Amino acid sequence: MRKPDRACAYPGCAAILQSEGSFCEKHREPQPSPSSQGYDRRWYFYSIAYRRKFPFCCDPFRRHPGHLRKSECVGHKLAHKGDQRLFWDPANHYALCISCNSYQSAKDEGGFGNRSAIDRKRDGEAASAGCGARGDSDAIQSSTTYDRNVYSVPPSPDETTAKAKR
Repeated sequence: MRKPDRACAYPGCAAILQSEGSFCEKHREPQPSPSSQGYDRRWYFYSIAYRRKFPFCCDPFRRHPGHLRKSECVGHKLAHKGDQRLFWDPANHYALCISCNSYQSAKDEGGFGNRSAIDRKRDGEAASAGCGARGDSDAIQSSTTYDRNVYSVPPSPDETTAKAKR
């Protein structure tokens, strides 16, 4: 049984689809692979080490205030857009739970009917608050509430005895 005709899912596009998929030919873009964007083996091991150091989500969007959630990924405060210096800059990273990472992606990249941060900036809308507001470094620097010391991992017994011997 054939699916009924439906409109393209791209906001504002009224093209009618008669084939599989959610977008018309004009709005169907090939998605680059994660590894082509730098999320390779090196990033995988860096992410594990970073999340060991910062085991809890920094909750930059106040999605779970007062509750500690396990960090499940490392996010970029500013979108790197292929810039390897920005991609690997530890000051541009923060530990996130899946909920916060999904929220940031939808909010800043335009998912779920939201306009992308680039579109909002182009149209002169105010920068979003929170340390996850990509695309506006001033907003991030002025509104960052994430204190790295809150989430630091306690020293191992070996480190404690080594410091005592000094």
